[in-house]
Amino acid sequence: METWLITGSNRGIGLHLAQQALHNGYTVIAACRNPDGARSLWELEADYPNKLTLLKLDISDPESIAELPNQVSAKSIDVLINNAAIQSDPGGPCDSLSQQNMNKVFNVNSTGPALVCNALKSKIVSAKIIQISSDWGSIEDTGATDYLAYRMSKAALNMYSRVLSLELPKAICTSFHPGWVRTDMGGPEADITPLECSQKIVSAIKKLTTKHTGMFLNYEMQEMRW
Repeated sequence: METWLITGSNRGIGLHLAQQALHNGYTVIAACRNPDGARSLWELEADYPNKLTLLKLDISDPESIAELPNQVSAKSIDVLINNAAIQSDPGGPCDSLSQQNMNKVFNVNSTGPALVCNALKSKIVSAKIIQISSDWGSIEDTGATDYLAYRMSKAALNMYSRVLSLELPKAICTSFHPGWVRTDMGGPEADITPLECSQKIVSAIKKLTTKHTGMFLNYEMQEMRW
């Protein structure tokens, strides 16, 4: 049975992705910064005692990421979903940029996922490797100036996914735009619920083939513009 590792799995899209993967019969490694406080994951663990493993991971901390190979006992990971992310301050590019804010956002949204893949490289050589990106990372479709650090970090994540697809030719490396989702980050007016989003993403992941590697897709498997 397939093993899925999902980062940022204690809430929002990540939590619902873990739920849907378990519902589909997969074994799940649910990674988050504070498993001891992840009450929703405790409840899932009680429902799936032999299928769900909680793992402590802070993707903004290189030392935490470096411990991953020692914490993941599975010989291989079939699906890795780099989901954990943070949003930047909303101001425009001319008045809100700061090195502190840029570093914080890039550490979580871009550098962190790359380091996770690097730490697990021996376990994901033929995996489906999913980067949860955003249409805000599309250079071609950009028409606004707010949340610049977030937009830049997702564009960088898309580049990494494309490069990783060349480095791991046996894997399927794909960036996904999850849609505008009603989470703490997306807000209450967003288009879809985390449940709807996770159902569509899991369905899409199951359909991925080698022809999709290096692509940027939405949850309907439609190609996004770079």
